[in-house]
Amino acid sequence: MALTLAALLTACSSSSQPATGFAYTGPTTLNIRGDLELRAATTATVRHGERLEILETRRRFVKVRTSAGAVGWTDSAYLLTQAQMDDLNRLAESAARLPSLGAATVFDTLNVHTAASRSAPSFVQLEEGDPIEVIGHRVTPRGSAVMSAPKTIHTGATASEGAIEEAGCKGLATGAARVSELHANFIVHDGSAKAADIVELMGRVQQRVRAHSGVWLQPEIEWWGDGDPPLPWREPPPEVARD
Repeated sequence: MALTLAALLTACSSSSQPATGFAYTGPTTLNIRGDLELRAATTATVRHGERLEILETRRRFVKVRTSAGAVGWTDSAYLLTQAQMDDLNRLAESAARLPSLGAATVFDTLNVHTAASRSAPSFVQLEEGDPIEVIGHRVTPRGSAVMSAPKTIHTGATASEGAIEEAGCKGLATGAARVSELHANFIVHDGSAKAADIVELMGRVQQRVRAHSGVWLQPEIEWWGDGDPPLPWREPPPEVARD
């Protein structure tokens, strides 16, 4: 009886909790769970574009409330902002007026993203054999996430990206390698960059961020060279905290 009463009180508290903001569902369908654990029970399943109220944030996870009043947790990576939804709607309107460049068939399971980037939210999944019409294409530079921030200083999936952007490193270049203007913790190139360019650029970013905020970024990739590792893989100075 006591457990049932506690559960009812928790549900009532969540339903009356004031919203701190709102977002929209990114994927085709998204399960909202009652707790942060992966095995937690699903409290609701929402569809792409559904408006959700944000009640609480813990690192990269957010507690949301659906239009029907269901409350649960999800990863913020699966949510879209108002600006992203507006961009997506404008893209759909303009795409509807574009002529077809040809027909194609999906070779394997394929995620459709909100932007020309695999890190952008995916809102539709096509199955093998699905017919599609091609209306355009875009070539994106090669790149990968190379730096991350210590959890003791920043939290969340975009901690390093925020620290790098705040230090004014977007677009910073060494040789043919440069910091992405879209995602600051990615280094991109056109295929002609040398490993030395990328390593030097990582060190420049690391130093700039440290000077700006005191954060010592740590490489997400391993160094397999001979001899002592270059700057990005060295131990941080004593005055910089590291977990």
